[in-house]
Amino acid sequence: MNRLLAEPLAAGEFEPLQGRHLTLDLADGAPRFTVTLQANRLRLSERPGEACIRGGWREFLQLLGREQDPDTLFFQRRLLVEGDTELGLWVKNLLDGLDQSGWPGPVREGLRLLAYATR
Repeated sequence: MNRLLAEPLAAGEFEPLQGRHLTLDLADGAPRFTVTLQANRLRLSERPGEACIRGGWREFLQLLGREQDPDTLFFQRRLLVEGDTELGLWVKNLLDGLDQSGWPGPVREGLRLLAYATR
């Protein structure tokens, strides 16, 4: 993730996550993990998240693959924010605004195809 997000990390776009903890909970029996920002790198954390974004892996793929509007996913309660909603919504907006043009072509195309297949 740090390689894919190197540009926004270097630009300080993740700075509001410094010292904060966000849990991503992929329902459907998939893993749940918490991330934080330390020394300008995303790191896994053992601490509970102050905010949690919960949803199925399909919804996360649609969000990252830009196959579904993030607000639609949240308004339809297919993705939920719990806990510190300000932090959760900040992350949602950050993910929605990521410039993926610098990501390797196979990653972008793979995300797009997976997201399309989950419709």
